[in-house]
Amino acid sequence: MLVAAAAGCPRATPGPSATAEPAAPPNTAAASGAPAPPPSASSTQAEGQEPPNVGCALRKNTGVLSACEKNDRKLGRATLTPEDVDQAMKIAKGICYCAAGLDRPAAACTGRLRTGSVKLTVGKLGDPTDCTISLSAAEWHGRRWIVIDAFNRDQATFYSILTILERLPSGLTPYYSGFNGLPDAASIASGAEGVSAAMKLDWPGLPADLRAFLGGT
Repeated sequence: MLVAAAAGCPRATPGPSATAEPAAPPNTAAASGAPAPPPSASSTQAEGQEPPNVGCALRKNTGVLSACEKNDRKLGRATLTPEDVDQAMKIAKGICYCAAGLDRPAAACTGRLRTGSVKLTVGKLGDPTDCTISLSAAEWHGRRWIVIDAFNRDQATFYSILTILERLPSGLTPYYSGFNGLPDAASIASGAEGVSAAMKLDWPGLPADLRAFLGGT
């Protein structure tokens, strides 16, 4: 799994290629009064069972996938497959309060839409928190990435979490994870928090349009 969300969101841990967990957005906890992050699955939990989404329950959110629509954002010939979305949502389930457990419905929606990009709306009007998750695919010289941009509202606090995964023969692997977009080039070159070793090595040689796409723009 990837990055920790803001205080009170379900906390995720960096994947194998990510270097560190980014700091929470400033003043998020103070502004929202959010509860402390819930613990991860305990040893008493049945193997393979999804841990309870404590952050979602504490906020009394509905946690439903209320919309899934085509987003028409891709780079190159890449498309999203249901398998991509299922795996991506499992890896990045800490990107907003109620994202955990939405891998199957999001994958089913992607299969119906047959597109390179989808936008998911999590939550209903009146929920204390909600989020919009955009998943899009990029392809360059035979390499493929999935960009997950989650825009979160926690009562009166707003922030985004950007997650980039690269498709390798072994499956999707973390490429970048952090709050509010990409860091600047100097921070990437220095291996800032959330920057994988692969991203640090690649970045100077990637074309400008791919760098912009990976940054969610």
